[in-house]
Amino acid sequence: MKKILFVCTGNTCRSPMAESILTHLLKQRGIEGIEVSSCGLAAAEGMPMSENARKALEALGITPKEHRTRQFDRKFVDEYNLILTMTGAQKRFIGDHKNVMSISELTSIGDISDPFDLDLEEYKKTAQALLKACQIILDTIT
Repeated sequence: MKKILFVCTGNTCRSPMAESILTHLLKQRGIEGIEVSSCGLAAAEGMPMSENARKALEALGITPKEHRTRQFDRKFVDEYNLILTMTGAQKRFIGDHKNVMSISELTSIGDISDPFDLDLEEYKKTAQALLKACQIILDTIT
């Protein structure tokens, strides 16, 4: 079983959207054996996905996964095959490990900007960027 972890700041917007999108694409393509999850570097444990993140996913025709925020733990570096951060700064915070990359490094589409506390349109833009990134990620890892 391959394990992929998306990491953002609070684990309410970008990383849970990426988790839902990649899970959706895996199911859509009939790919099994890959577990996807998410966490945040500064997450308050147990919070739901933000409402605008849910709406942005639904606008893409993706049913959001049930989600509760969780804090990044250093042990995750050993537990996951691939850890993908939304920004280069988040990758640097985690440190230099062979299984830790920013989405930009893997996909060349740039950092994924944080829509936190912005309007629904910004969440939709972020969801579109994550969809594009997840399509590239899936093509790269399978």
